[in-house]
Amino acid sequence: SEARQTLQKALVAHKNDSVARLYLGLTLYRLGDQKGALTNIQAGMNGINDFLNYLNQNFRMEFGSDWDPGGTIRSGIKTDLAMISSGKIDWPKLVADGERLGMAIEQEDDKFRQQIETRRS
Repeated sequence: SEARQTLQKALVAHKNDSVARLYLGLTLYRLGDQKGALTNIQAGMNGINDFLNYLNQNFRMEFGSDWDPGGTIRSGIKTDLAMISSGKIDWPKLVADGERLGMAIEQEDDKFRQQIETRRS
């Protein structure tokens, strides 16, 4: 429940933080709130997908092509959103995919920050 409170505070401060929203959904699932979990997981995945598409479309000649270059993250999101839309939720798969998505987006961010630092040096 501490994680829920921390994530809710983060979302009050940063309403568009899709990764925090995803993690809130995963936390709510673990706390037994499937409805809240599904709403937040779906919103988090949609937001992350929109962010990646925005970067790839608007900054592809600069740094945008460095984010999810093979489309693996977006493909996984698309599959999970289709499952959610179908109403046939495989919770263990959705939770595992959500955790994998959170780690993948954090790794992409770390990789991007390292590239920026390398270019500055």
